Amino acid sequence: MERLNKLNKKLVLLISLIFIMQAFAVPPVIHAADYTVGTDGTRSYLLAYDASQSGYLLKVLNNGTEQWVSKHGSVGVKVITQSDQLQNTIYKPYSSVQAVTDGYQGSVTISTANGSSIQITDSYSMVQGNLNVAREIKVLSAASSDKGFMTEFPIRTAAASSATDFKWFSPSAWYGNDDQTFGTYSSRIAWDGQESATGVEALSAPFITSYRMNSQLGLTLADQTPGARETIVADENVEALKYLVDSRMNLPGLGMRLASEGSVQYVEMFHTYPAYTKRRMIPDTSTGGRIWRFLPMTNGLTRLTKMQLNYKPYTDFQNAVRQTWRAAYDELAIVDMRVDPNEHKDTLYEHIDKSYGVVGGAPQYLTNADHFMPDSGFLWRNADLAWLMLAAGYEKGKQNYINHAIAVLNDQVANDRIDANQTDTDMERAKTEGFQAVLKAYQLELAHGVTHADWYSYLIGKANARLNSTDIQSLGFMVDIAKYTGNASYKTAAMNIGNAIWNIGHGDYKFYGGLFYFSASDIVDRESGYLALYGYLGLYDLTGSSTWLDRAKIAADFVETNEVIQNVKMTAEDATGTEDKNAVFGNDNLPPYGMSFIASDGLGVDIFNAVAVPEYYRLYQATSDSHYLDFAKFLERNTMLYTNLGDKVGVMDDSLHSSGLGFTNEYFFLGPSGDSGGKGRGRGHDSNLAWVPYVLLSEAQRMKDMTGSYFLTPTQRTDWNVAQFKPVTVSSTDNAIHDAASAVDGNPETRWAASSSSKPQWLVVDLGQKHNISSMKTTFEFAGLYYQYKIEYSSDNTNWTTFANRTSNTTPMATYSDAGNIKARYVKLTVTGAECTAWVAFGFSRSASGA
Repeated sequence: MERLNKLNKKLVLLISLIFIMQAFAVPPVIHAADYTVGTDGTRSYLLAYDASQSGYLLKVLNNGTEQWVSKHGSVGVKVITQSDQLQNTIYKPYSSVQAVTDGYQGSVTISTANGSSIQITDSYSMVQGNLNVAREIKVLSAASSDKGFMTEFPIRTAAASSATDFKWFSPSAWYGNDDQTFGTYSSRIAWDGQESATGVEALSAPFITSYRMNSQLGLTLADQTPGARETIVADENVEALKYLVDSRMNLPGLGMRLASEGSVQYVEMFHTYPAYTKRRMIPDTSTGGRIWRFLPMTNGLTRLTKMQLNYKPYTDFQNAVRQTWRAAYDELAIVDMRVDPNEHKDTLYEHIDKSYGVVGGAPQYLTNADHFMPDSGFLWRNADLAWLMLAAGYEKGKQNYINHAIAVLNDQVANDRIDANQTDTDMERAKTEGFQAVLKAYQLELAHGVTHADWYSYLIGKANARLNSTDIQSLGFMVDIAKYTGNASYKTAAMNIGNAIWNIGHGDYKFYGGLFYFSASDIVDRESGYLALYGYLGLYDLTGSSTWLDRAKIAADFVETNEVIQNVKMTAEDATGTEDKNAVFGNDNLPPYGMSFIASDGLGVDIFNAVAVPEYYRLYQATSDSHYLDFAKFLERNTMLYTNLGDKVGVMDDSLHSSGLGFTNEYFFLGPSGDSGGKGRGRGHDSNLAWVPYVLLSEAQRMKDMTGSYFLTPTQRTDWNVAQFKPVTVSSTDNAIHDAASAVDGNPETRWAASSSSKPQWLVVDLGQKHNISSMKTTFEFAGLYYQYKIEYSSDNTNWTTFANRTSNTTPMATYSDAGNIKARYVKLTVTGAECTAWVAFGFSRSASGA
């Protein structure tokens, strides 16, 4: 599905006002009966009355038989006291259920041991086979001894079960039920035999699927809480025990556990709000290695969180992985078009060429970076960048590009810096990727009438030395040399490697060996998935066998499911920029959509998947599956967001080094980590390594070689919303669910609500600095009714100038667009009238000239 226009829907600033009118509430009629919320084929969802508990339980059935049930109620509340004592979770069924317009609503009020009272109202609706649950939370009364609370939504197996009765999929973390993809050794949310729990920022998409092999049915529990995933600076270092109580956290959680009833055990999946995170491999699970997050126990506090359940048949686990991921992708994925691809490409070319120098007798690139070496492949990429700069030199007619590239390549080959004299001599991938770059450069020079016999002889010698390899890190080179030479021995060698790595468990998503020495680590990592994808597609091209194409599709699923597609606010609340390695500070408009998780054991993310754009395009050519084309476009555009382009598009100004145009930070963290490179949200590895510009430019060059064009998407950039996540001041607020921050979270499902129907009501956005603004859009709920408002702007928040005046408007319209050409820091919307009570939303798009 094409979603290049989805940016306007998803990322435009949404500000909603609702003017509340007085009404008389009609008491609901409550029946002690079962309510069928919805059906999907043979599966059905019931709110069933349980006389023993005097309340309603959620039940999931297949062919009339209970499969999953909220055994003690769908509502759980856990409290932390002022003395930091955790209370046992209180579980309750709904005390009442009533039919509402779109489904059913269950409610219950829970009293804590200290006397606090919390009302939970869950609204159930069935949409396209999915059970949607919207949970409204309200503190009716707060006891002084209660500090905070969290809520839980549990659902467990109706029959006795163990975790290994299922295969588990949670994108970027769980891929089965063995130790490598699920257990304590290698997963950031590892199953320790009793419980796993995490904030959803630790997943590329916020859901967990349990696939039962004997029934071929999978239950997916997904978070759909509105707004960005926000947290605070103190939410760091997952190896510590922490209790965090803060109303600004909007971080849901997911998990699973074994639940016992006497000697019988059940498997239970759960959603929490806010999240708690359980550190992997900590023996003392009761005290060590957990971060508990709570909302403050405050009178009148309200919150909204949302979940989704779906229970569906799948032909096998691979089908469950593919279908559940693609459903989430279709719902969440956004292509951010704010960067001009040609400007991005040319900026990187100049950055790389300016970094050229001769150090220790070795011509090399990135000599102005904080870390550089004369090596090739993997991290340092000298031969690799030389190939790209050689191509750019011929394309642009820049002889200095060509001269520098030839100097690097000659030195790499003559001194065998790629292999015997490379610093990291145990890293086969660093060697073979360097060889692949020399091969591409050799072919490019031949096309321009230049023969480098020494380069070719060098490559043949290296290929011959790998005829008996079974190393995943050798596969790509052997495929490339087989394609170029047509030599049957190289083709056979490549097929032998392909079969060897498949047999280690790629069909079960056991992709490992891409980051470390092949035989020394079995931590599942995304880059081994890419190496397999590249190799399997190459073997498909060499042989025409569908076996290799099928294997490539599984590798593609694995690589893709490590890509972040949910809205995580990269900057933590309270950040000052003084935190250790706070790489995203000052980049409030930096989304995570171009990032992917590096390996299953940590929360580091980077833009490596950009390199896979040509592979997903090749899959599209081979299968006609448009999803692959769509994902290729997603990678192409979103991974450009992390290059310093002088803040021309509001992203990735290098706050750590001020190293100038073309800077690309190596990686970031999305959540609490124990890694020395960064222990919390927005921290990063403060290194400008050569592999980052390499993957960005190599995908463009390979697309040019494949299609004649560098890019799959249009080269113009789309104006972007400069107001998203910026501070907001309002005239009044109805409640915490409809707070001022909801006006600028970029989510069409959230809004700011005024406290009454009186007019005028106003809202002011502080953009942080002066920005050029070319248009503002005001979007209303009802297209058939008119609304009256004015928009003003200011540089000091005191002296205001009118941008648009529609205070006398009587023309109904769904969206009003007001154009102009101003520069302002503050923007004010004042709603003066409306034909009826309705929501109001407006957004900015910044002019192409930049700030």
